[in-house]
Amino acid sequence: MNRDLVVLCYGRNSAYDYDAHTPLSILALGTYLEEKGIEIEYYDERLDPLAVLDGLLARRPLLVGFSVIGGYQIESSARLSRRVRALAPESRIVWGGITPTTLARETIEEDFIDYVVTGEGEETLWDLVVALREGRSPELLAGLALRVGGLPRVNPLRPSPDVETLPFVYQGKARGMLARYLRIPAVREAVGYEGSRGCPFLCTFCYSPGFHNNTRIKSPAKVAAELLALRELGVERIDIYDDTLMGGSKPGILALAAGLREAQLRWMGNLRINMLSPGLLAALEGSGCE
Repeated sequence: MNRDLVVLCYGRNSAYDYDAHTPLSILALGTYLEEKGIEIEYYDERLDPLAVLDGLLARRPLLVGFSVIGGYQIESSARLSRRVRALAPESRIVWGGITPTTLARETIEEDFIDYVVTGEGEETLWDLVVALREGRSPELLAGLALRVGGLPRVNPLRPSPDVETLPFVYQGKARGMLARYLRIPAVREAVGYEGSRGCPFLCTFCYSPGFHNNTRIKSPAKVAAELLALRELGVERIDIYDDTLMGGSKPGILALAAGLREAQLRWMGNLRINMLSPGLLAALEGSGCE
């Protein structure tokens, strides 16, 4: 087994071929692990034939991770996970994302899943990698669900990471992946970016309160630097994945608008309508909002 190799997978999440947006979830996790010396490989079912996954599995990775939003992607990730189990039985299979977090106990009951990372996954996934490399049991790790003695066990969520300390996503192997997505016309309209995590509006229908412990926004300096880095990488338009733009912080939104103007990026994002005012709308329009 290659204890330095982690493969991160993004199963098909739609029946339509054009839906191949940048999978920010696995790229963020991969860049975080790469900074700690772990070799990362990505598999995106929407772009890659199965032979690519089979080739990666032949290298006997320590972990194979799946980011799962829900719906169509549950089926595709389950199908791919069963393939991993058949071709690389020693590799551990990890699921994370919205559905595995919301339904952690139900998810870990599946025999083709070894671990579920709940909530934001960077720190938990790293701790899991370290434990497995060292031959230690990860059963007490916060943010992890697993089977202990054949029974499902869901550990408490861990505190959310400081977004200010997380690395810029599109570097290392993720930079090469970005170049692939930029060659797809539909993706050119929407390269994923996040300026914050969490949302102060605790809507009962939303995944966010059970996934993010709190709301955190990046500093204006970090946002400005990352937006300029995106522009230098050839990005022209971005989709800001924040649940609520900059965590609903009006100073944060205005700082974001300034950074977008400087980087000359066009963009889209999400904001509650009751936060809008003529002045804020003008600032957003002037920053390239589409």
